[in-house]
Amino acid sequence: MSNAARRCSGSASNGSGPSHARELGQLARHPAVSAARFCTPFQGPRRDRRPTDDERQKMARALTDAPRPADGQKRSGNYRTGTRNPRVLPLTQIAAETGMRRGELCLVQWQHVDLDAGTLYLPADITKTNTPRTVPLSPVALDVLRNLKRTEDPRIFPVSPGAATQAWDCAHKRTGVKDLRLHDLRHAAASSLFELGLNVMEVASITGHKDLRSLKRYTHIDPAHLARKIASIKAQQPTTAPPRRGQK
Repeated sequence: MSNAARRCSGSASNGSGPSHARELGQLARHPAVSAARFCTPFQGPRRDRRPTDDERQKMARALTDAPRPADGQKRSGNYRTGTRNPRVLPLTQIAAETGMRRGELCLVQWQHVDLDAGTLYLPADITKTNTPRTVPLSPVALDVLRNLKRTEDPRIFPVSPGAATQAWDCAHKRTGVKDLRLHDLRHAAASSLFELGLNVMEVASITGHKDLRSLKRYTHIDPAHLARKIASIKAQQPTTAPPRRGQK
């Protein structure tokens, strides 16, 4: 197997089984052609999806934990208005404020939080890039964490990544919101940070992107926000009267 094929064999498929075996077999038989096939970057349109304020409110209502009736009777249905885990909603709120990855949110512990400094430390062993970073917390994120009750679990959000996604998808179906994924909150957070005026390196230090090209892919600036920003800048600039005829 060629070096190119060997490097790509691990990324040819994320799963296992017959399909994955066939891909590896093709790499072994035709290393040059197969490596080019499996390593060609995706050239299709990039995903451009940010939740609106109305969609955020709908998802928040759907993710709100619904307690059982006071009389002790079992509810008809299975938590139709909420999710079993009351930590899923705050998890999504922190995701939207910080751009943290799902896996990072599900592993970060209370010992990593400094509410006085307004920061959240992510050790290398829980980040996708194996690089530690310290995430600044917005006032909204700080309020979310301050209002959370601690449990015996050292994690802030004692929920598995799969369970978080499942709860989001179930709530998503109940709201009628179209085509909104949990990972879109990371995209929205990066875009919001840019709209606040942070530069690329500052945003990358928060979101944990090593490849700035990848960060650009995740960034979708709201044109309406840019229009308001331009209008605000123009309004602050002094107006100069046009020169009179004969003046230079």
